[in-house]
This record gives sequence, structure tokens and C-alpha cells, in this order.
Amino acid sequence: MTHIEKALTYFETTLDKNLPKNEDNKKVLAEKIAIIHCEFNFIHPFREGNGRVIRLFLDLISVNQDYDMISFGKTTNKDYINACIAGMQQKYQPMSDIIYKGLIKKK
Repeated sequence: MTHIEKALTYFETTLDKNLPKNEDNKKVLAEKIAIIHCEFNFIHPFREGNGRVIRLFLDLISVNQDYDMISFGKTTNKDYINACIAGMQQKYQPMSDIIYKGLIKKK
């Protein structure tokens, strides 16, 4: 099995484990989305457009959980990049904090 195949298998398992459930509160939702974000970022093969594709995917998850699209504008680009870097080391809290700030329940 190649490195890419292993990474995709790991991501599939991570995605299955972290897809939000209706009973998840905002904190748990942000934590799960952060893990998905960081792990998807790790396996995404193209650097250009990578963030847009991931954020679109996460917006679909967010909307499905009765939240608006995630507002990443509530953080600086530097903090977002640093959260992505931390996520590469499976340190998800910085990304979770950013996502938590950007999650707004639909009215």
C-alpha cells in the first residue's frame, strides 16, 4: 500500500469517526470539524485551491447541522495558517477555536 493509499484510508476512518451527530453541541461540532479540516488538509493533493475546497466541504457539514456557513473571517490569516500547521502535528485545538468562533446557529 502506498503512502497516499494509507493516508486516504486513515482519512476515511477519521471522517467516519468525526462526522457530526445531531446531538453534538457547538464545542463538540467545532472539535470534529477541526479534525476533519486538518486531516483533509494533510491528504489534499493540490496546494492551490486546497483551503477553498476544504472550507466548502466543511460548510456543507455545518449547514447540515443547522449552522450557517463557517465564518473564517473572524480570525487572521496568520492564525489560520498557524492552526493548519498545528493540525499537521495532530494538534487540533487552534483550528477548533477558529471554527468555534465561526459557527453561528441558523435562526
